[in-house]
Amino acid sequence: MAIIYSNGYRVADVMAALMNRRRWRQPTRSDFPFTLTGNNVWPGGDTYSPVFEAIHKAVNVYNIWISQEDSNIGAANFNTYLQNLQTDVILKCLSGVINKKEMLEKKLMFERFGRQDYLNLNTGVFCGVRITPSKHFDVTCQIDNVALKFNANVTFNLYLFHDTAPTTPIATIPVSALANQQTVVNIGQMLSYAGNSNKSGCYYFGYFQNDLGSAVAINEIIQNFNTCYNFGLVPIELPTVSGQGIDVNNVSFTIKTHGFNIQMTAFRDYTQLIVDNAWLFDNLIGLQMAADVIEMLQNNTRTNKDQRIMAEQTKVLYSDLNTAQSTEQHPFSAGLKERIAKEATRVKNELFPRKKPVSISHDTDQVNIYGTPPPIIDAFSY
Repeated sequence: MAIIYSNGYRVADVMAALMNRRRWRQPTRSDFPFTLTGNNVWPGGDTYSPVFEAIHKAVNVYNIWISQEDSNIGAANFNTYLQNLQTDVILKCLSGVINKKEMLEKKLMFERFGRQDYLNLNTGVFCGVRITPSKHFDVTCQIDNVALKFNANVTFNLYLFHDTAPTTPIATIPVSALANQQTVVNIGQMLSYAGNSNKSGCYYFGYFQNDLGSAVAINEIIQNFNTCYNFGLVPIELPTVSGQGIDVNNVSFTIKTHGFNIQMTAFRDYTQLIVDNAWLFDNLIGLQMAADVIEMLQNNTRTNKDQRIMAEQTKVLYSDLNTAQSTEQHPFSAGLKERIAKEATRVKNELFPRKKPVSISHDTDQVNIYGTPPPIIDAFSY
């Protein structure tokens, strides 16, 4: 299953923005057998792309080739290996920077009264809920699941529309309900205020009554609607148009539940912040790649002439990687891990600047809270 959201961002969007901003130089030595392809290779010419080799002299494609585990790796698999290595590095960098609180809210739309439920007769309309997401770029909400309740076994589709495209559903989700009992169906549909396909507006989530056949939804008596702070949930009915479309210009608000209760979650989503500032990560990605390659060289289990030469340099590489402060041998340079920590802190501070303290002066000697000067006291009146 593809992971859409993780650790505070939408994975595909962020990886597309950060991948291949740094690349590799094609080795020129005659004993390197492969040609780097696609996004692995620095294009040269007038196209500027920072290269990984610039971070450390031991970090190059040849050393990766002699240190990776497969001694019989081919050209295509090696190019894939480099892409996978870069993916791992970027995910490490993101984990070092994006580690703030994520969960904001998790709510059901309403609380059941628990009795006196009644049937919601079919009139050929679209029934559901209008969802208004938080108007913040760094907040995303998700439809976790729905609790269905119908008077007969029924299979039908739930549809998700955005008000900018009321005749084209964003998602079509087949669901089934058991007669006269709640049936919880997982949805997992993410909604955003300003995503790639829509900006602002609201969503409509529900079903067409004409799809139910002879089954009828059960309206549950509501004890109360839950207060939601990061999204709005309102039951609605809409006329249908063009077969599987809705008329958002004629929305009817109601307190009927239409046979389902929706559960929503809101969480921080820093995707747009990361994508808009992808350049901030360039140096951090380079440093992390250098650290990972040096660790690969240190822990190499292959046996070849290059590995034996590299083993003699392990002590130097260890110092390059782990030195946390100036030493007699390295009086001016910290190790890569220390530089990574500092760079991650720098990027985090750029993305999430701390609010500076504000000093507020109040001249209590001149006026009081009512704007009236204080009385003049005669020192000799005591």
